[in-house]
Amino acid sequence: MMTGALDPDTPIDFSSYPVFRPFSFRAMTVPIQVGNHHYAAHLARSETDVTAGVLNAGAARTGIWRETPWYMRAMAAVMGPLFFDSVEASARNAVELATMQPFPNGSWWPKVGKPGRHTKLALDPEVTARLMKVAAELTGA
Repeated sequence: MMTGALDPDTPIDFSSYPVFRPFSFRAMTVPIQVGNHHYAAHLARSETDVTAGVLNAGAARTGIWRETPWYMRAMAAVMGPLFFDSVEASARNAVELATMQPFPNGSWWPKVGKPGRHTKLALDPEVTARLMKVAAELTGA
């Protein structure tokens, strides 16, 4: 799973479940990212035939800004060199982890382009179980 740079121990606000309305990507970024960490930890613990981890791919300089309004392109031109990663650096972790043997299951790669730097996800199993229960209820799984 890919997610942004985020402390995996970020608390989950269970009071906002079961409904997020209206959906706002900006407001939901942190809950989605924290959910990714917990889901990877859950898979690593409960599905022994599944390999799961979370990596930060960064913000790749893909040229996606060329289709945005002029003022956003101008902002990207000025800020891009400071905040965007090369496509190669952004892809490096995903490409190397796809073939890594042995794979450190249930780990988190927070640094863009540094597949050797990871930490084991050590999340509270009770919080993870609660989140999986809520997710199953929301999705009917």
